[in-house]
Amino acid sequence: MEMLIEKLKDKGYDVSAFQTNGGFNGSLRDSVNRYLEASLLGLEKGLVNEISLRTYLEYNGEDKPYTEAYMKVKYNGHAFNITQMQINRNSRDGAKMKEINLKGETAALLPPFKEIMAMAIEDKKKVVRKFNR
Repeated sequence: MEMLIEKLKDKGYDVSAFQTNGGFNGSLRDSVNRYLEASLLGLEKGLVNEISLRTYLEYNGEDKPYTEAYMKVKYNGHAFNITQMQINRNSRDGAKMKEINLKGETAALLPPFKEIMAMAIEDKKKVVRKFNR
């Protein structure tokens, strides 16, 4: 988990507010740890499958559009790896304005936060071509 946290921080992401598998809120570390504790008690599936993470990438108040990210993370026995990332740009009332999906190597490489935000706000094709070179 520490390697994933450091990778996210190094790429400019805030790891202070996450939700794991739809029910465990807190910092990324606390959220995942609480999920794993519930798994040990038999209340969750654990690391058999991917776990889902959700966080806001941008939130400036309920009267403004916001950007959120959903990540699928798989544990390979040594580290947590991002296998899929979905970025949603939503209007202030929650209507989806834009959806961007990153899978495979693009998700695993984890584009920097600034590039993700550019993808959410700017022309997707232009930014994705730049990243995938």
